[in-house]
Amino acid sequence: MKLTRKVAYAIQVLLHLAHVPTDVPVSGSALAYEGRMSERYLLSVLRSLVSRGLVRSMRGADGGYCLARSPKLLTLLDIVDTFDNPLGPQVEDFDSQPAAIRDRVLETLIRASDAARKELERLTIADLRDVRRT
Repeated sequence: MKLTRKVAYAIQVLLHLAHVPTDVPVSGSALAYEGRMSERYLLSVLRSLVSRGLVRSMRGADGGYCLARSPKLLTLLDIVDTFDNPLGPQVEDFDSQPAAIRDRVLETLIRASDAARKELERLTIADLRDVRRT
C-alpha cells in the first residue's frame, strides 16, 4: 500500500483544520503556506475533500475551508477513499490461469483489502491530532 501525495496533503490539511474552531474558515493559501505545499496542487485536493463532504468551503473575503464534521468522525479510510482507492482487489494479466486459481487469489485479495479497510477506519483525525499534541 502506498500513501499518495494527495492523501498526505489531505491528512495534513485535515489535521490543521482540526486545530481551528469549526466556524473559522482557513484560506487555501494559508493552508498551503502552513503546510509548505504547492497551493495549486492543494486546491485540487481541497476540491476533492469538499466533494466527499469531509471539508466545507466558504466563499468571500473571509472565506476558506473548515471541517465538515468532527475530527472523531473523519477516518483515514475516508481520506483514502476520497482519492484513487488503491485498496480494491485487482487481478491483472491473470487470465492464463485456471478459473479456480483466479478465484482463490481474488478471494485472498478481497480478505486482505477488507482487513486494510478496517484498520484505516480505526484511525481518526482526532487520534492523529492528539498524537501531535504530545
